[in-house]
Amino acid sequence: MPSDDAPPIPADQFSEARSLHPSSVVLGIPTAQLVQALFVPAAAVIATGGLLSVGIIGVVMVVGLVGRTLAWLRFRFSFDGEVVRISSGVLSRNYRTVAIGRIQQVEIDRPALQRLFGVASIRIETAGSASEPEVELRVLRDVDAVAFRNAVRASKAQRGASLADDSPAGAQPILRVSNPLVALAAVTGVQLLILPAVLAGALQFVGPQLQALLDRAVRWLVTNGTSLDELVRRPNLVLIGLTVAGISVASIVVAVVTGLLRDGNFCMERSGDEFVVTRGILGTRDSIIPRKRIQLVEIQANPVQRLLGYRVVRISSAGGSTGADRRVTIPMVHTSRVPQLINTLFDQHVGVHEMQRHPPAARRRAFWRWLRRGAVIAGAFLAAATTLGDAGWPTTGIVATAVVGVAAILAEADYRLLGHAVGPHAVAARRGPLGVTVQVCPIRRMQALSTRANWFQRRLGLASLIAHTAGPSPDLLVLDGRSAELDALRDELVRASHNHLPTT
Repeated sequence: MPSDDAPPIPADQFSEARSLHPSSVVLGIPTAQLVQALFVPAAAVIATGGLLSVGIIGVVMVVGLVGRTLAWLRFRFSFDGEVVRISSGVLSRNYRTVAIGRIQQVEIDRPALQRLFGVASIRIETAGSASEPEVELRVLRDVDAVAFRNAVRASKAQRGASLADDSPAGAQPILRVSNPLVALAAVTGVQLLILPAVLAGALQFVGPQLQALLDRAVRWLVTNGTSLDELVRRPNLVLIGLTVAGISVASIVVAVVTGLLRDGNFCMERSGDEFVVTRGILGTRDSIIPRKRIQLVEIQANPVQRLLGYRVVRISSAGGSTGADRRVTIPMVHTSRVPQLINTLFDQHVGVHEMQRHPPAARRRAFWRWLRRGAVIAGAFLAAATTLGDAGWPTTGIVATAVVGVAAILAEADYRLLGHAVGPHAVAARRGPLGVTVQVCPIRRMQALSTRANWFQRRLGLASLIAHTAGPSPDLLVLDGRSAELDALRDELVRASHNHLPTT
């Protein structure tokens, strides 16, 4: 375990080329990569068995460890107040430089294992960063990671950039999400699908073993007097019910644990002209969002969350600091607090609460979108009826009709939720229906505006307006509005964007 007795490296000492902490050889492996490296070999051993598979996996692990050791020995980083320099590579040497003026985010990441050993990772990102950070230092002592981040931020502050005050008195609490609300967000969100997805993937590896187990169970039942016809026609409903209930309970537990580990103790504070987000229980992550880099905010809610009166808020920035999607997600916010939060994020009154309804012609487009999806599902049921013969047609026909009916209901709900609003400083767009999403984009953050209309939209006098934002942030989409109105709005926003140019 790294020693915490040594003092942190002074900020000006980073000008000398330094290596990462020795534990980087093991603790510097990304969690996703480590899970993949362990899961796939383990599944292969289960599927094939034998000492040969174990031996091959052992050799691969030793070779990987040697390779990582050599990579650690050859890795050097430095920061002289002007440029971050990285040199890496064993056989092929790579040199990377990032000027201080290009750095948008400096994030400290402390996964559970790294936090246990007193180390942390640094992520440095620019506005042009795509799915990966521009520079990633895995791993440093925690105190050195903080010193490095402070050195970068201090250098930016000396060049006129507005940065956060690291003192506790300089931070103003904006939002806290209690752990019960984090758990609620997990069981009402996509985390609920984690376990079913894992089980579906595991079946690809252990399918033969599971089939053999089922064959033995069937043989045991037949041996004890149960006929095959009875097994097919009268399945054990109690067993099926218990299986479904068990998977459901396990999915909820996995979702809650995953949500709490990732977003537990969620806190957002404002410090100077930046928002500081801390989250995580075993492993923690400190994300810094410069207010002037926020490009777009999305407010999302599925039917359950809407019924409970809560929303999920996603903040997208140019050169974000949260991984592939470049967004910071607030797991759960009460609906009544969303307008105030949006105004705080943009530091101005947005004023886009009243949504304009879209024309009746948009209903036809909505029906086409959902009926097309329903037709695919209905077609699958009808195709299944051909394999079941005459007995399968009545049930399959009823199911197919119900699918088309549900699609029609969703299409109507989709149309009724379509809308957009224009305020003095921002534009908002709404669409649904299952997961309702409201996008809010400041006019001064719009990099370009365009209207698009396919053949079907042109026939109906409709178009879609797209407001393009900087970096990897998503674009604001106004779907199926009147073509003439959106063209006029596009021209108006182009003129307004010149009057709302950002100061940096």
